Amino acid sequence: MKKGDCEYIFRAGKDWPFFDYRGGLNVLIKLKDAEHIHKAGIFWKEFDFETGMAALFTQSEPEYIYRAGRFWKGIDHDRALDALIAAGKARYIYYAGQEWKSFDYRKGSTP
Repeated sequence: MKKGDCEYIFRAGKDWPFFDYRGGLNVLIKLKDAEHIHKAGIFWKEFDFETGMAALFTQSEPEYIYRAGRFWKGIDHDRALDALIAAGKARYIYYAGQEWKSFDYRKGSTP
């Protein structure tokens, strides 16, 4: 599979009445497509949040970690904040503090 196939994998998971969600997520992870992992966490009927979070953290994709913290129902905000801090992008820590439902301001503001 190619990276360009990720959009169709995401759409199939969103639209098909029967879909192999675990297999689809594994392909998105293998292709390192943080955008579609993030979108899958929002729109797929079944989504393994633990596996999706681990993939975003491993890929160190601060924009999509921040977005997942904003939209995913099954995100661990504390671990997501740790990943944002480790990524070293203050911009996304700021956004998380503004928009996440749960945010540790003390941890987020410690240099």
